[in-house]
Amino acid sequence: MSFVQVDSSVRTNRKFLRAGPAASWLWLCGNAYCQETLTDGFIPFEAIRYLGVQSPQPLIPKLVKAGLWDVVDGGWCVHDYLEHNKSADEIRRLKKRRGEGGKLGGRPPKEPSSETLEVTEKVNLSENPSTPTPTPTSAPTATTSSTATDTPHEKPARPQSLIHRRRLDAAWEGPKVYVPQRIHTDFLAFRGGTPEAERELFAWYEEISDDYTNGELMNMSPGSDMFAFWRARFDEKWPAPPKTKADPRVPVWAR
Repeated sequence: MSFVQVDSSVRTNRKFLRAGPAASWLWLCGNAYCQETLTDGFIPFEAIRYLGVQSPQPLIPKLVKAGLWDVVDGGWCVHDYLEHNKSADEIRRLKKRRGEGGKLGGRPPKEPSSETLEVTEKVNLSENPSTPTPTPTSAPTATTSSTATDTPHEKPARPQSLIHRRRLDAAWEGPKVYVPQRIHTDFLAFRGGTPEAERELFAWYEEISDDYTNGELMNMSPGSDMFAFWRARFDEKWPAPPKTKADPRVPVWAR
């Protein structure tokens, strides 16, 4: 059974936010297809209807526009698939090694020792007396190499995650600003806590980030206190309604 690995911060990546939830699900199903069929990220035209997504055709341009799929001859290719997943040859070699280890109880095959070769040679000579006895030769002297003993065994590099996060406490990150998870939770509660409200917040985060990168606020520092910065921007975007003084003649229970 093959598995698809997806970074937990994929939900805040701007490519997937631009593509939308339906197209993002098609991207995930496409990755599963590539893992199962070992196509190195290639999805042919005829396979698009078998990815488990209803009406996938309108979603494909969104993935291409967002840079998640590339148009190639005969279909599409998941962008940078081999940078985050093992190739088909690597998976086949891994399955072969696991299969050989399973036949030996999980142990890798061992090379025959010199004693085993010597016993086998004696048995063969006893079965064929006419065979001349080989002249014994001195065992080769074992040589030690400082390079082999001093250099540690290097493990194969793991595939890079899809999205590199700079801050673990950030709900969203931009080039110059980030949104702490706690302040994002408060904003989401103020906006109603619906998925539509969260998508609206992420779009607004990206708008503010673009202003600090290429817009009117370019070359200005947002400050080190991200909590105070985002609360101020939130009050500008969605100001709270003015509080009216309660009428003292109306009972508290009727207000």
